[in-house]
Amino acid sequence: MSSTHKHVCCDEDIYDELFMLLSSMKKLYVEKVVNGGMKQARFIDLFCDSHYSIGCKQTCCNNAHRMNMGIVRNLYTQEKDMLDRYLYKDSFTKEDFHELIHHHLTTSTGSQSPRATSMSFGGKFTDLQLDCLAKIAQDNHLFKLSNDTEARAVMDDLLHCKTGFTVEVRNLRNVAVFFDELLTNNLVCYDWQSVIEKGRFLISPKNNKRVAASDLSSALYKARISSSVAKHSIRDGIKQMKKGHTTDM
Repeated sequence: MSSTHKHVCCDEDIYDELFMLLSSMKKLYVEKVVNGGMKQARFIDLFCDSHYSIGCKQTCCNNAHRMNMGIVRNLYTQEKDMLDRYLYKDSFTKEDFHELIHHHLTTSTGSQSPRATSMSFGGKFTDLQLDCLAKIAQDNHLFKLSNDTEARAVMDDLLHCKTGFTVEVRNLRNVAVFFDELLTNNLVCYDWQSVIEKGRFLISPKNNKRVAASDLSSALYKARISSSVAKHSIRDGIKQMKKGHTTDM
């Protein structure tokens, strides 16, 4: 990212950064994909990885950047037909930006392709990645499962948002850390909490009710202000998995 980082003080600052990210993506897309022949599926990982850090220690700035990167990835992976209208234009103006974001926030996904209408975390996982994530989940007691085989099946169904799937949570903070780290590594969408709530995938260990987005947000906050072996184990495990996957690409 640019060294002229501006600290986030209001919503306008967040949108300014999002505009700069989309402008940068358009320029790089033309260079790498349109003119360079790069595969479209690989481009978004290149872009997100190259814009991973903003070099700022302020939590509000990093949270805003993370949210914006989630929007960028979602636009590219789930609303590409709409995004293409702007990627192939000669220029990308503030008017284009406001039109794009308004469309993104207000248009139903019903107008998208059948694949895009399905509930999704916005990521694609290889079998090897699912194996690694299942082991991380088991080692850190995310869910109430009897064995490793069950853990692998649960991870597959959960991350692919299988209709009717449910699993009982053992430690909600660890689950929140797990998905937050997937987001940090650009492996799931920024609104993963809403996806979990809408899918009704998780059952609370406290009251046997479905876990809501607010439950996950609260659990993540508590996890962030505390220290645990599991938190570091989950983060290190996912980082190593992502690094290994990137090396093989």
